[in-house]
Amino acid sequence: MPRRGSVPPTTDPTATERFIGSINHRLEGTGPSVSVIKGDEFHNGELQQEWDQRTAEEKALLAIDRRRQLEILQTLRRGEVARWHGYDWEAFDDSLAAEVTLTEPSDVVIVEGAYSSRPEIAGQEYCDDWLAPWTEAEDHYFSRARCSSAFDLVLET
Repeated sequence: MPRRGSVPPTTDPTATERFIGSINHRLEGTGPSVSVIKGDEFHNGELQQEWDQRTAEEKALLAIDRRRQLEILQTLRRGEVARWHGYDWEAFDDSLAAEVTLTEPSDVVIVEGAYSSRPEIAGQEYCDDWLAPWTEAEDHYFSRARCSSAFDLVLET
């Protein structure tokens, strides 16, 4: 059965990767240490048919594995190295990547991604069948769950 979406991320630099590179370049050797947690690594894979049956509110709630993401942030807050397996975008079958992601504790941790502003956590082209369900969920999320006034800074890419 097909999975939600049909175009996994590529190895081309994305807006997120350019943003991360820009921050690291600007802060290199000048101040606080910075770690970036990529939100897409915590994607919850789900069958397209199941996803299509969900409301925008359910999609916004279930898009990211918040529990795993929060565990990583708590590990970093304790000053420990965080280790996890991100979503395997190459397989695109609800599995986690074989490669372990390691992040050292730092002065500043940036959690990027549309769902990084969840209260408990406080470029690329896609075909229409991928974009439409995500847009619906994100529109709901940013209009009802986390309005722009909840952010200290919003970066446009």
